[in-house]
Amino acid sequence: MADQAAAVFPEQPEAKRIKLENTNNNNNSNDTDSKTRLQHPPKSKTTEKVEYIKEADVGVLEYVNPTNTRFSAIIKHRYSDFIVNEIDPSGTVIHLQSAGKIEDPHLIEVFEKDDEDLNLTEDQKMEKAINQLESIVGSTEAKRIETLTKADSNTPEKQITLECDLTKPQRTEIYAIFKRYLKDIMDCETINGKLQFTHVSFGATGGQKSRRDPRRKRKDWEHGGDFLHFTVYKENKDTMEVLNKLAKVLRMKTGAFGFAGTKDKRGVTTQRCSVFKLEATKLQSAVQKLGNLRMESATRLGDYRYEKERIKLGDLLGNRFTIVLRYVSESTSQEDIEKSLKGLQNDGFINYYGMQRFGTSTVASHEIGIQVLKANWQAVVDLILDPREGEKEDILAAGKKWVETKDPIETLKLFPKYGALAEKAVINFFIEDKKITNCCSAFGRIPRTMRLMYAHAYQSLIWNWAATERVRRYGVSGVVPGDLVAIDSSKQPNFSNGEENDGEEVENDDEADTLGTGKHKFEVEVVTPETVSKYTIMDVVLPLPGWSIKLPENDIGKVYAEKMALDGISMNTFKNHSTKEYRLTGSYRKLLAKPEDLEWEWMRFNDGTLPLVQTDYAKLKNLPLPESVPDGKHLALRLSFNLESSTYATMLLREILSSETGSAHQAALSTNIQ
Repeated sequence: MADQAAAVFPEQPEAKRIKLENTNNNNNSNDTDSKTRLQHPPKSKTTEKVEYIKEADVGVLEYVNPTNTRFSAIIKHRYSDFIVNEIDPSGTVIHLQSAGKIEDPHLIEVFEKDDEDLNLTEDQKMEKAINQLESIVGSTEAKRIETLTKADSNTPEKQITLECDLTKPQRTEIYAIFKRYLKDIMDCETINGKLQFTHVSFGATGGQKSRRDPRRKRKDWEHGGDFLHFTVYKENKDTMEVLNKLAKVLRMKTGAFGFAGTKDKRGVTTQRCSVFKLEATKLQSAVQKLGNLRMESATRLGDYRYEKERIKLGDLLGNRFTIVLRYVSESTSQEDIEKSLKGLQNDGFINYYGMQRFGTSTVASHEIGIQVLKANWQAVVDLILDPREGEKEDILAAGKKWVETKDPIETLKLFPKYGALAEKAVINFFIEDKKITNCCSAFGRIPRTMRLMYAHAYQSLIWNWAATERVRRYGVSGVVPGDLVAIDSSKQPNFSNGEENDGEEVENDDEADTLGTGKHKFEVEVVTPETVSKYTIMDVVLPLPGWSIKLPENDIGKVYAEKMALDGISMNTFKNHSTKEYRLTGSYRKLLAKPEDLEWEWMRFNDGTLPLVQTDYAKLKNLPLPESVPDGKHLALRLSFNLESSTYATMLLREILSSETGSAHQAALSTNIQ
């Protein structure tokens, strides 16, 4: 195979990792003073062999209440210990009410007959269709329809219009019957309130009609709204992973689906989604097919309803979290822990971007983002493809094969069928291009939202450092001159423009690009000595770097330039990038966040594999509510609270915990328990 690869890709460059250095002549990073004042912390090792990023590596260092009692516990010991329910714009917490049920009563009967219809012959389907139609339109009209199904060039009638009066629900039911049994034979559409049927081989004038003739498209949609809204309940799955699979089965683009934001992978989440002009029965059949193929066993759809508007990014008030912290250290008294919880309730927490924002591998997303912003495409590809200790064995093996051989064909064979989306996109481009030197185009093969995710991770890193310096230098007791505040921030509840990065896995976050597009700007003003008294610390915002943002007019404004200079980046980088989509405008984010409706309950347990909280699906199955075990060996704390969109629950937990919140560290703690 090596000989074949050599023939396909002649003159392979030597397999080596390039040195990452600043090649952007527009950026000056020779500020020695800034380097000594604000240095990158060294990478922290969790084991002797594998380096994972820790909170200190991404600027997560300060606390609102640093003297509060903190305790050790495990986050997400089971993925069902982390439950997220979306809160819609009306303030309703979304729960799965009816899994696999169609709310439109006129579709229920047809939907329930799906399975028995699969094995019918064409004649049997025709007989069932005519019988069902006869019960709605009567025997005379049903006979006309049956005659039309058998039309040929000698048939007098090739198009008919039903003269009987039908209600909208009746028309809806007829459409469902036609889609199920007759869609390959004839068309059905509403003309001036009457149902009209045309044999697919003939147009209205009697001439031949192509199956692709645009006149075959139905003029009216009979469901009262163009968009099917539905609830997605998923366990241990990323939002985009679920929608991608559904789109594949339905043979449509993932972009046809609308959603307010992506949700956690490692957790149990419930949210509303929408899709344009799709029958509920077809969508439900798709998720059932995924289950039958064993491609998807932990996803449920339900609560179908047709609406006039699409669900868009940011169409939510926030999320309701229910989190179980297991193996709570009993060296700290429950009384002291509850004092910390009350402090969290009253004072909030620093609104840091959580560890999941920066990726889960040993090469952080923001490190790739630095090279993306500097247009170092070879470095970008190397960081994506080179082996990373701590990865899954097949991905690690593929990375090693790439470094050793630079053979994309052999490397691709080692990647898993699912996952490694970025790596496989790059490798597939190299195979198609028959050379491995066009790194810019290879990176461009990765989905746009994922490419932008790397750059946004770097913006988030700088924001975290700015937040840390703001708290270090000025505390959190109040506003100081030079701070930025949002003008009338009560009317601007969603400062991240729909970005919904509260999940454990957000590397495929589909709305991340809303950070820097400038589509949802709001005004900020600089606090002066005269206006300090008008605001509280909860009004303070900090910018994510970009070419159109305003910087704080105190020492914090200098932090941005100092920190970015260490990476060879400046504000001009965001404005003058050679590729338009990386010219990021920037945005703003609140310095502090507060939970709403915070509740807690102490529980005891013996078996760490048994649930301590009831999921929506468990409720539908009438499973018993998990209860505390009297005199159980282990202590758990169950928390419930609301957070605004784009606020990280793990950063709330960090304010009260003594341990790292990163997934690698938490997984190690969980493994040690087992």
